[in-house]
Amino acid sequence: MTLEEILEEICIGYHQNDAKSTKLQKYVKEVIEVLSEDNAIYEGRKIAFKELSSRIDTNLDGDTFLQGSYGTNTAIKHKSYDVDADIAFIIDNNTIDLRIRELIYDKLSKAFGNKYIVEKKKPCITIDFKDKYKIDVAIYTRVNDVIYFHNCIGGVEKTDLAKPKELISYFNDYYKQNNTRRKVVRLIKHFIKTANNALEIDECNKIPSISINLLLCNRNMHIDANEDELYEDVLDSVRYIKSYIESNGYEGPSLENLYVHNTFYKVKNIYEMKKVIDKVSINLEYKQYDQIIEKDIYDRISIKNNKKVDSSFTGTMG
Repeated sequence: MTLEEILEEICIGYHQNDAKSTKLQKYVKEVIEVLSEDNAIYEGRKIAFKELSSRIDTNLDGDTFLQGSYGTNTAIKHKSYDVDADIAFIIDNNTIDLRIRELIYDKLSKAFGNKYIVEKKKPCITIDFKDKYKIDVAIYTRVNDVIYFHNCIGGVEKTDLAKPKELISYFNDYYKQNNTRRKVVRLIKHFIKTANNALEIDECNKIPSISINLLLCNRNMHIDANEDELYEDVLDSVRYIKSYIESNGYEGPSLENLYVHNTFYKVKNIYEMKKVIDKVSINLEYKQYDQIIEKDIYDRISIKNNKKVDSSFTGTMG
């Protein structure tokens, strides 16, 4: 079993033309259409969302765009959901309205409540389409060209300064220089998620995806890595993450100029993070991939490989 075979099974992206990507695009359009209706959020006012920017490795256009792993094309398939996406909305206003998340939640609940599950979580509003697809809606307000992110992470509605487009561009600029970095990030995200599940790690103590991106997006890696080089880059990157956690403890990577502060802010027990990265490191060292990828993925790859062997054997008998 190779890392390239694992990548083939776990990679997924909004920008791909496969059936899952097409289905996700349909759901994204549904959400945008609801929020673009007359009086959708404010009475007597129509919020004009520009077309969703779906181009990868380019500047982001419009006030509706993909962010998170779908914005950086580092999304992976995982057990709980095959497909999910983060959509960001920037709403122009003269002032900050702390009711905005509640207003948008109410609108989405009325539109989708009978057929989908709509939840107002602390940073985002989540729409669960009940078929292993979901969308997280992140809400921003622009006041005099300054962007504010709406959330209630601290328990009350508030806003924080943000530069969401610049953050996505920051990652994509590095990934554009060397696509091996994307491969490494995807593989390590999947390994870590599998280890989290196996070790039953509390949600707050899981290594955040953005932390992995921040730590790895600008590291030196092989250009267009072959299998051996990819393995070397993955192993080196896991060791680097492990070293970072051991040296920095509860202080996660940040990007202060883009308003990304300590990304380990949720962590309550640093030893749970260490257990996970140790498990990934040891199993990767010995190429025990069955311990760090999901069983169904391991089984699918094994079946494919067996079929290749069988067909080759049959060919020699003809």
